[in-house]
Formats: sequence, C-alpha cells, structure tokens
Amino acid sequence: MFDTDQRGELRARLHAADPLALLLTTVHHTGKLDLLSAQWRPDMAIGAIERGYSPDVQAAIRQTCSDALEEVDGDSEERGPGYDLLERIVAWSMGEEFASYTPLLADGLFFHPSDDPGEPRWQGSAMPRDRDLRVAVIGAGESGLLLAHRLRQAGVPVTVLEKNADVGGTWYENSYPGCRVDLPSQIYRYSSYPGRWEDHYSTQPAMLAYLQAFARDNGLYDDIEFDSEVLSSRWDASGAKWILDVRTGDTVRELVADVLVSAVGQLNQPRLPEITGRETFTGPAFHSSRWDHSVDLTGKRVGVIGTGASALQVIPEIARSAAEVRVFGRTMPWLAPTPNLRTAVSADEQWLFDHLPHYRTWYRATEFLTTVEGNLHLVTVDPDYPPTEQAVSAANAQLGAMMRLWIDAQTEDDPELRAALAPDGPFGAKRWIADDGTWIATLKQPHVQLIREPIKEVRPTGVVCAGDQSHDLDVLIYATGFQAADFLSPMRVEGRDGVDLRHRWAGDDASAYLGTCVPGYPNFFCLYGPNTSIVVHGVSVFFISECAVRYVLDAIRLLLESRSSTIEVRESVAVAYQHRIDEAGRKLAWGFSEVSSWYKNSRGRSTQNWPLSTLEYWQRTRQVAPADFDFTPLPGEHGHQGRSSGSAAD
Repeated sequence: MFDTDQRGELRARLHAADPLALLLTTVHHTGKLDLLSAQWRPDMAIGAIERGYSPDVQAAIRQTCSDALEEVDGDSEERGPGYDLLERIVAWSMGEEFASYTPLLADGLFFHPSDDPGEPRWQGSAMPRDRDLRVAVIGAGESGLLLAHRLRQAGVPVTVLEKNADVGGTWYENSYPGCRVDLPSQIYRYSSYPGRWEDHYSTQPAMLAYLQAFARDNGLYDDIEFDSEVLSSRWDASGAKWILDVRTGDTVRELVADVLVSAVGQLNQPRLPEITGRETFTGPAFHSSRWDHSVDLTGKRVGVIGTGASALQVIPEIARSAAEVRVFGRTMPWLAPTPNLRTAVSADEQWLFDHLPHYRTWYRATEFLTTVEGNLHLVTVDPDYPPTEQAVSAANAQLGAMMRLWIDAQTEDDPELRAALAPDGPFGAKRWIADDGTWIATLKQPHVQLIREPIKEVRPTGVVCAGDQSHDLDVLIYATGFQAADFLSPMRVEGRDGVDLRHRWAGDDASAYLGTCVPGYPNFFCLYGPNTSIVVHGVSVFFISECAVRYVLDAIRLLLESRSSTIEVRESVAVAYQHRIDEAGRKLAWGFSEVSSWYKNSRGRSTQNWPLSTLEYWQRTRQVAPADFDFTPLPGEHGHQGRSSGSAAD
C-alpha cells in the first residue's frame, strides 16, 4: 500500500490520527479482527473526549496500527469492508443491540468512486411505456440539488427553480460573520461526495463552495433556472399536471410539470419579533440571515436580539470591532461542549485524509456511529421521575448536571453571569448549541453586556427594556431565527378542489406523511418537510435529505411503472401516521416543556422534529409501500390499484 518513503511519512503523521478511525481503517486493511478487543472498546457517547481512550491507550493503538499497516499490500485498497465486518464493528463499538443498524451504516459509507448506494437502479427510459414525465423542483439547496442529481441519473427530465442567483439555499442566504455548521464536517455532507474540508466544523463559505462544486461536477447548473421565484402552483386535474406561476424579474410565466417537489426547507423565512416600535428605529436594522455587508460595525453601539445558534456565532465576531454590544436574550440555550468547533484540520490530519486509503471513510463512520441516535433516550420523559421544567427523567437530569459544569467552569469568577446563563427548560426542550468557550469568553468582555430583561419597545434611538431601562444603539440586528413552522411560506400550493396547502395546514400546523406526502395533493412531495428534523439524534440534514430523496425517487418510479397518471397518499394513512408522531413527540422533552422554542408551532405542537429512531426513518423511506397510496391509471390503462391492507403506517 505504501513504499518505504511513504511508510516513514505515515509513521510521522499517525500522532494526529483519530484512534478509533485509525483502528477501524487498520482492521479493514489487515482483517485482524482481534484488534476489536474489549480493552479498546470506545465510548460512543456524544461528547466523549477521545472516545474515552486514555493517552496511553491512544499511543498503544497508534503504534499497533502503524506496525500492522506496514505489512499491507495494495489489494486492500480495492476491497470493501464486507457486511460481516461492518456488523462486527457496529456490535463492538455500540453494543450487540445495535447490530440492526449495520445496513444503515453501510448505506452511508463511500469506499470507491463506484460506491453510491443512493443511485437509482432504474431508468425512466426503460419503463414499460413511452411517456414523457417532467419533474419541477422548487429550491436549489442541498436537498433540491440531490434530487436533481438522482433524477438525472435516472434519466428523468427535471427543472429546478431557484429564487436566488446561485445554488446553496440556506448556505447562500446566511452569510453573517462566523456562520458555520454545528455538526462535524465529515457527516455534514453527501455520503457519496466527500469533499475536502479545512475545518472540523465547516464555515459558511466552505459549505457554499461544496454545494456549488457538487452542482458543477454533476452538471446540475444546466437544469437550474436562477432568479426564478415560484409564486404559486395549482393542480390541473383534467390534465394531471401542476401549473406553476414563476416570477423572473418583472415577468411572471407559467411552467407545467407532472410532478412537483418542494425543496424549500424549513429555515428560509426570517422571523422578526413582534415588538412595539420595531419599524421606528432610525439606524441600520436587519435580520442575521439577510446580513447587510455594507454596514461597518467598527466603533458602533450594536444591539443583538436573540441567543440562539445564529446569535452565538455572530456575536463574538461583532464584538471584535464594535464599541459596545448589547445582547438581548429572552431564554438561554444549553451549551454542548465542542472543543474543536473553530479548529482547523491540521496538516497531518489532512495528509491522512488524503493519503491513507479509506481513513476518511472510517473517520466519517466513527462520527456517524456517535451521532446516529444521539440523545434520544436522554430526552424521553419518564412519568415516574416525575418530569419538571428542570429535567424529564433521571438520565436527563444527570446529563443536564454534567452540561452545567461546562458553564460553571467558565463562570467561577462571575456568579451573576452564571445565573444569567442558566438554561431554560430541561435539556432537549429546545435546540442546544455547540460551544467551544468562545460564547462565554465574549460575554465577559467589558464592552459586551447580556440583558435578560424583556424588551418593552424599540425607539428611534435604541431599545427600552422592562423597568424603562434604555439602551442607545447605532445598529440593531435580529438573530431571531426563522418561521420554521410556516412551511412553504409565502408560496401557494393548490391541490384538489383548489385548496391551498397552507390553508389545509391552518398556517403553521403542517403535517405530511413521512414528511413528504399530503392527501389531496397528487404527484406532490416535500423534502425536509414536517417532522423531519432529527435535531436530537445528531445526524445531519444531509442524511434526512438522502432518505427523503430516495423515497420520492421510488414514488416516481412506481408512478411510471404502474402506468399511472397520479400517486397520492391515502388520508387514513396520513392521519394514522401523524397521530403516532404527535403521540411520540409528547413523550419527549420538547413536547413536555413549556419553554419557547422553534421546535413548536403556535399551538404548542411540534411540526419540526422526528420523535422516533433514526433507524426507523431510514427503514421507512427505503421504498414506497404501494398500499399507502391511491393511483389513477393513465387513460386506456388499468394501472396499479392501491390497497388498504399491509399499510406501512400500521
């Protein structure tokens, strides 16, 4: 595998290797299963430092692996790990009870350029009839791009309509200083498109460049119409078509498609708080996702409303140049210790990613195994505990106590700040935020002030809080999140009988079968739709998109193969499914707690989060269950008839 010089370079760089990733890489290349010993079994809990390995154990692993890799020839570079080895690794690292996760792991690993488990195994041109079928996809973010790529692979014509001037979605729109992902780079990406990451947690420019490269390398720009905003779409039952009104500049035109897919995501419409006098402020004021780069904050008095993920990223950057920073926080988030959040990948680590065959893939596997179910069991309500706004179970309380130590250790010299940073609600009731200590260090700076009093009103010169405390400001920034529950806003989608989908959803009470299908809306699908955020589990939105895209592709295949003009999920199936989702959600921290969170809509129901296991979502989106759907045959065809028995919703 390596010549003499390369072996010497490998030995010199192994000190930077992740011990577990290196161990699995070595087992793959050598077949030495005895390396998966009980003494080297890792701690796969989220946040476990160095997988629980002591410095001595790390050194022993690296030395053993170095010696073993010396003996490897090049043949192992061409061999996949095999299912038995993957199963052994899953059981060894996570426990025998997780052996059923092996297919899920295999589905997300990429060992050779030819490995692409998500590639469709069918071709539209090979379907049993001569029929033109065109798909319209709204949005060229990460989910829309992936679907377009898969449709091109299947030979199905696709048009992607993007309101912005380039691809990227949220990573195009959110360009505020300090913007980055909060999951490791090696899992926040497509499974079969590794990319090359300079940081352990990618920055916004790197993520945007990655998505642009994916689109460019796969020829997707040819199928994207930019600066094209879909204003509305309506179902034409007589022709079994979707008719879209698309605005480009001052022109509105019609576009017709057989299948319509919304890939607009959940976090694209900024949410501005309803504060008296908000429009009266005379200085620059803007939302973090619509950052005004023409405004120079140097020497300015800057107010930031919000203490969510965007705020915790942007405030340290603002504090570098602003004269004063006032942070207005209604609630405080939980902080998840993430020491390498802002750490670049070292030259030695990058060499291993680039030159040690399959190390990058096994590194991704270790991150995935750690996060695949994340903290789901730790946010489950134990009615006998009993649950409170402090903790919902004994395990939840224990985790909360451990995480509070992260705050306590940084605020030993400032009891007032410690009290102000106490998280609201039990752990899991709202999004926790990756933190490397930068946030609290910023708040400790003399020109930065955290204000917990509620805002009473905004005035032309600043903000007034409860008790009539005034804060004069030059610039006001809203880091107040998004209208996460108002799916599809402001677009209209009219299904059968001309009913607008947002009316069916009563504004923000969205629901969709597996987050993708809605009764009454034939040939219509959502990506990253209702109840598909797997925030508590720790897997990335890319994983969710790969699952949903596979499901939508299979629905399109079935539409063609069954000689049908329409496919539509059954009302009874969707209702039973949503009942189960809502019941499960009420048994988790965010369903129990009253704390304010974007997880829930105005009615207190979670329309965002997936409350079941990652494995279940992956399994249920592998392929469409025909019995869950009704089909309309093409004229002159008998077609496939959906049946009520054997529904996947049962």
